[in-house]
Amino acid sequence: MSEGGGRLASPRRAGPGSCGTASGVGAQKVRVEEELEAYPNESVDLRCQFIDGGGRTKLTQVSWIWEPIDGQRDNIAVYHPEYGQSFPNLSFKDRVVFLHNNLENPSIRISDLRMSDAGRYTCEYATYPSGNEQGTSTLVMLALTGASRAVSLSPLSAEERPIGPKARDEAICR
Repeated sequence: MSEGGGRLASPRRAGPGSCGTASGVGAQKVRVEEELEAYPNESVDLRCQFIDGGGRTKLTQVSWIWEPIDGQRDNIAVYHPEYGQSFPNLSFKDRVVFLHNNLENPSIRISDLRMSDAGRYTCEYATYPSGNEQGTSTLVMLALTGASRAVSLSPLSAEERPIGPKARDEAICR
């Protein structure tokens, strides 16, 4: 159980050919989980970590950008080491928190999930000298429709998926 009483959703396990990091310049990467599944009223942790093998990159700020299934991209959380945290989207304002107060690991938790929260979540770093670096996670919202099936609402389409021991156990890179 997470704080606040809701269940914490888990990432889907990556299979062969999965994409665990976004492409970057040289050894620079933004590590995120490709896809997570959750039910309404749960909480989900969207993890993000900047990997800089050479240690030469200056991290300036990080933003979490939400792209709903049928809408425009919108900033939901911003962290700057000097100016602090900002939550510009009112529908997420009281439901999103940063799990760590630093640029290297700006993971967030979204609580009290809604079906409308399905979509792509991009962790975007403003860096110097290479410019913006990003990684994107897809949140699939599930709703039980019977004893053995779930309906998913994902950024590509709504589809029925089996749940339980025979459920698909793969990540879809988008």
